[in-house]
Order: sequence, then structure tokens, then C-alpha cells
Amino acid sequence: VICSVIYGSDQRTAIGPGTQRVMFIVYAPQGIASAAVRTHLEEIETNVRVIAPQAVPQQLHVYG
Repeated sequence: VICSVIYGSDQRTAIGPGTQRVMFIVYAPQGIASAAVRTHLEEIETNVRVIAPQAVPQQLHVYG
């Protein structure tokens, strides 16, 4: 189990101090501008850097 939209991650897959790789996925309904989705992903990256300043993004891509 990687994640669950309804229940969140389980204890085995929760992000913690030893986590080395994560993936954040954002879903947006039709009509939401790609720029808004990109901005949201960039805000997630900013928040990640608060607790993990050494984090290195591998990819940020908006499909659609």
C-alpha cells in the first residue's frame, strides 16, 4: 500500500525521519488551470523544504 485517498497512509508506509523517497500527486477537476496546479505543486515543494531542506525534486510535471 502506497497511499489511500480516503484513509491516508498506513503505519508501514507513513513518511518519517528515515524516508528517502516520496511522490506527491495532485488531482484537479477539468477547468482548473494547469498553472494553478503547478503553483500548488510548487507550494508542496516549499513545505517539504521546511522539514527537509536537502530534498531534491526529481520531476514536477502537470499533465492535461
